Amino acid sequence: MLAALWLLSASKVTVQSAFGKKNIKTAPDSIAFNGLVFGFISLLFGAFLFKGCAWPPVVFGAIVGPGSVCFQFVYTRALSTGPVSLTVMLGNLAMVIPTFFSVIVYHDACGPVKIIGLLLTVVALILNVKKTGNQAAEKGWLFYVAIAFLMNALVAVDMKIFSTTYHNGENFPFVAVAYITAAVVSAVIFLFMKKKGAVTSFSLKGNVWVFTFFVALFLGSFQALNSYASGVINGVFYYPALNGGSTMLLTLSGVVLFKERLSTRGWASIIVGVAAIILLSL
Repeated sequence: MLAALWLLSASKVTVQSAFGKKNIKTAPDSIAFNGLVFGFISLLFGAFLFKGCAWPPVVFGAIVGPGSVCFQFVYTRALSTGPVSLTVMLGNLAMVIPTFFSVIVYHDACGPVKIIGLLLTVVALILNVKKTGNQAAEKGWLFYVAIAFLMNALVAVDMKIFSTTYHNGENFPFVAVAYITAAVVSAVIFLFMKKKGAVTSFSLKGNVWVFTFFVALFLGSFQALNSYASGVINGVFYYPALNGGSTMLLTLSGVVLFKERLSTRGWASIIVGVAAIILLSL
């Protein structure tokens, strides 16, 4: 399951970045593109709602929807106003919240070896921060990254509660409700922006539909599997391994696909990350 989640996460980020670097330049761009992605996910998973579902997928999914919209918006703003690698690392560090939540509420096993693995995951994420000539953050960056951290943690905790306490084979309805809600919230925000005169930098013609479809396919599949895995895998292992493994796979994909050259810190991050996942799995 982890291998599949790593691959889905890396695929989603790779495809989204390929489109975003050229086309997403403003806040309305981000809201519009993410809204289209959420809409596609709603179409892909919405059919499962016709079979009926109990209240947990509706309630917990409705929390994930607005949380996801808020996260995507502030995360995009944080990436555009501050150091990219530091923003990514701080966003990933939100894993500590659902990890400790799993220990305190669900009494997931947390021995010394797993604690060392968790700390090594944090070290690996820190090592993965790239130092460039210009690391200055603009005004508002700290606010954006703090909200992104909290929203990421909130969504993970919400999903943990649903999948562990109320899960009854309703992963697909949960994803459907989450992203129908997210699509509606995105549409309302975009219409408000449009009324204020905002326009998008990209056209709704051409390859935008191809990119949004594949991002939706990868993200929707990731969340469906994630909502199941978070309920059946020890949280102390799952959250650090998920975030650490995804980060390492993205780093390696940059080397393989885009011929990026890793620094000593980059290779050290991968080695420490592998060691962390091994310790977490013991």
